[in-house]
Amino acid sequence: MIYNTPDLDVIYYGDNQISPQIDKTIYVLTTSDPNHAGHLLAKSIIGSRSVFGKVLSKWFYDSTIGTTDTREYETEEIGSSLYRINRSKYLLTIPQWRPINIKDPSADWIYLYPLVSSIAKWLNQEGFTRMVMLSSQIIHSFVEDGEWPVFSPEKVYVYAHSYTAHNGDKGDNNVKSDFIENEEKQDMLMHPATYMIPKIYHELFPSAEVLNVFVGSSKLGSIDLTAAETLATWLKENEKLYPSKSHLIKEHKELELLTKKYGGPSSETIIRSKGDPVNTNGSVMFG
Repeated sequence: MIYNTPDLDVIYYGDNQISPQIDKTIYVLTTSDPNHAGHLLAKSIIGSRSVFGKVLSKWFYDSTIGTTDTREYETEEIGSSLYRINRSKYLLTIPQWRPINIKDPSADWIYLYPLVSSIAKWLNQEGFTRMVMLSSQIIHSFVEDGEWPVFSPEKVYVYAHSYTAHNGDKGDNNVKSDFIENEEKQDMLMHPATYMIPKIYHELFPSAEVLNVFVGSSKLGSIDLTAAETLATWLKENEKLYPSKSHLIKEHKELELLTKKYGGPSSETIIRSKGDPVNTNGSVMFG
């Protein structure tokens, strides 16, 4: 089965179909963060599941030069992968995101809006009434002036977009509508993926429940196992979603081996020939 628009192609493998006529939640993760937390969490959620479907677009930041995957010796992945957790819960992983110019982020809107709005419309058509965007706040480590504090990887912050907030009155949809941890409000700087995907989904479909869930992180360029474990615990306690501890530990060990082999950070951003996620002139941030 294929969903097709000028900006997006979604292919469901085999006889796969998204469960109709029930409310569903989509969990979204970027997996190329330079602290590896998103990658580790995704692997622990996926476990032994096969890819349910593939999302392709001309707007993804995919390479036009083919290489072989370091571990699998197959051509590298393109686009985004969809996984079915159960009838009402699905996971969307985004391995590559267009690097942004931190000095002029608005310049990237023309490239990113078509992708994000197309994904939002596809998810809505498939009956997803709820979105949970999961991320670590490693982006704060890129800012040198100290304006944005680096948070502990043991803390989780949640922002709830709500229908009442859309109409100008901050409601909470049973979740605090601010980045709050233990009643303490925190200001957040958000990477475009973690900002645009839930924000545009909420703006286009304001009746949907949309959450931003962040964990702190301070391990720029290394493997932040604690951040991944903290998000996994949040999912267990709040979403009744149970990431696999064994898969998380296994992937962590494999990443450590790759780090030693390549002499530095081993995120997919680097392994898959995308280059260093931090440009030396400070103007371009990780994709």
